[in-house]
Amino acid sequence: MHWAHQAADRYPDGRLFADLRGYDESDMASAAEILSQFLRSLGVHGARIPESPAERAALYRSILNDRRVLVLLDNAGSFQQVRLLLPSNNGCTALITGREQLQSLVVAPSQARIRLGVLPQPEAVALLGAIVGHTRVSAAPEDAARIVEFCDQLPLAVWVAGARLASKPHWTIGRLADRLSDEGQRLDELSRGDARVRAGLELSYRHLEPDAALMYKTLGLLDVPDFTAWVGAALLGISLDKAEELIEQLVDMQLLEVVGADCTGWLRYRFQKLLRLYARERVDEGDSAEHDVALDRVMGGYLGLAAQAHQREYGGVYTVLPSTSPPHEVDPELAYALLAQPLEWFEAERRSLIAVVRQAANCGRGRIAWNLTMSMVSLFEVRNYIDDWQLCCEYALTAAEAEGDVRGQACMLHDIGAVALRRRELSTAAEYFQRALELYTSIGEVRGRAMTLRSLAIVERLEGRLDLAEERLAEALPVLRDVGDLSSEAHALNNLAQIALDRRTPERALALALEAVRASERIGPGGERNLAQSTHRLARAQLALEQWPQAAESFRGVIEIVEAKSDLVGLAYATFGLAETRLAADDRAAALAGMVEALELTRQIDSPLLEGQIMLAMSEIERRRGALDRAEDLLTKAHGLFERVGSTRWRLRAEELRTAVPAGPPGPADGGEPS
Repeated sequence: MHWAHQAADRYPDGRLFADLRGYDESDMASAAEILSQFLRSLGVHGARIPESPAERAALYRSILNDRRVLVLLDNAGSFQQVRLLLPSNNGCTALITGREQLQSLVVAPSQARIRLGVLPQPEAVALLGAIVGHTRVSAAPEDAARIVEFCDQLPLAVWVAGARLASKPHWTIGRLADRLSDEGQRLDELSRGDARVRAGLELSYRHLEPDAALMYKTLGLLDVPDFTAWVGAALLGISLDKAEELIEQLVDMQLLEVVGADCTGWLRYRFQKLLRLYARERVDEGDSAEHDVALDRVMGGYLGLAAQAHQREYGGVYTVLPSTSPPHEVDPELAYALLAQPLEWFEAERRSLIAVVRQAANCGRGRIAWNLTMSMVSLFEVRNYIDDWQLCCEYALTAAEAEGDVRGQACMLHDIGAVALRRRELSTAAEYFQRALELYTSIGEVRGRAMTLRSLAIVERLEGRLDLAEERLAEALPVLRDVGDLSSEAHALNNLAQIALDRRTPERALALALEAVRASERIGPGGERNLAQSTHRLARAQLALEQWPQAAESFRGVIEIVEAKSDLVGLAYATFGLAETRLAADDRAAALAGMVEALELTRQIDSPLLEGQIMLAMSEIERRRGALDRAEDLLTKAHGLFERVGSTRWRLRAEELRTAVPAGPPGPADGGEPS
């Protein structure tokens, strides 16, 4: 309509306007009615207007044939409703508005078909100001921004909110913003008086076919930020093709919007908030038992896909406990297509998976929450989503505690410990691992207990208690072998190799690292990350044995694997290891450049222990170059980082170097290592 006003001068012979009321089933305007109205506006006497709609259309077009007129057809419900109202000459233009795309309508040029989205935030605030008064809005800009956000920046909703404020001059803008902040009351607040948002949504909903209406309200059950079509298929228990057809109907009716293609190439859709709230209102009208079945299907689908993605990424059911919550079986061909790139699927679904964990935890489906969190470990670890990992663990642990699920509690306590270990909060990690160990022991869960012993051993090693660490690994390793967890077996061997390096027995470290490599290779496809970790340990042993060409080759092999997986943690450690190898070979310039690169990577992954280790090595390079002030500064920063994470061994190493003669670099066995 704004464009029509701007373009009025281009149409000197006038404008014709009609509200077609396309979604008002009781009062929808017919083409014959509108043609009669238009002909009268064009000067035709009522007695000369033909009875037949086709004859009225012919007369209407003949009158417009040599004129330039703009025809505005508002609120069209179908192509059939506008077909006879379209001018036939090139001098006239028809501007048609509606809630859905009129697919049968051919427009010229093609760019003339415009899908209107929400208002940009500044324009939404300006619209509010135009209704309420710009002075009033400018006095409370933050509250005005909240209002348009709660209105989804939809013009109708913003207009209704503005009308409420204009009718209540004694209200502050903040008062309405506070009232709209309650999702349970938001539609009520925007549906008072003659202009009602709920009524507008109801018109669109009533116009849906029954299956599309069912899809719309059932999607409202799920609290995810966005989704692909398989979610709709799982909710209704229908095929992917049928689900896509129904979802696209909702898009055409502007009840859903297309986000775009995700990193796996699948289209993603989402609700605007008000439309989701309306869908939930429609859900409340249905059968709660059917809704529970639908939720079980879709949450089970997320769990099943996540479990398969983890298995593909790790090469089997490794590093996790077998699921105790039966997944919903997604069609095998569909699952294969969705999970062609497991990590990318995790990446695309990350926010939705977190939302499902939260919703499952809050609606009595704690087993789904903790099993899903456990299956997402590859995403959390490889892509370094540590905060997300912590959040999901906390949701799931709370649910497991409420439901008395000891196995779930133990699993989530272990994973919260793993998060703390990743952050090098060693005392916190040990506390959670110990609690998990006690629970696993109490229920006789030997596999979970062995994985927790392995994790505790890492803490013991980092704190310098090598004997205790070795004892824990010696107890865990046979169990991990018995249950066939090749990934955890290789991980335990890796840590035994690192203990050997810490004890200055590189020959034993080399043997253990080679054994870990062989275990990783037996995994086959999906074992690449394990192979990278085992090869990294092998490179460390080779470096300690002064096998510098072999160590460099091994580190480069690790870099190739982790770069392919966008594993910044692995890349930081391997880049540092390669730099240490160059330093050991007395290539100081290349070594320093590599350490600077590793330091930049480390700051992206928030690993203060590795950051300190790199600074320690850089300090020694600067000492050898004679830059003693720079060396001392790096050494002081490294010492502070070791104190922060509670690493006694590395703190003492930094203190030793402070009193040492500025000579050579630290021994290669002391370099950084991933857990």
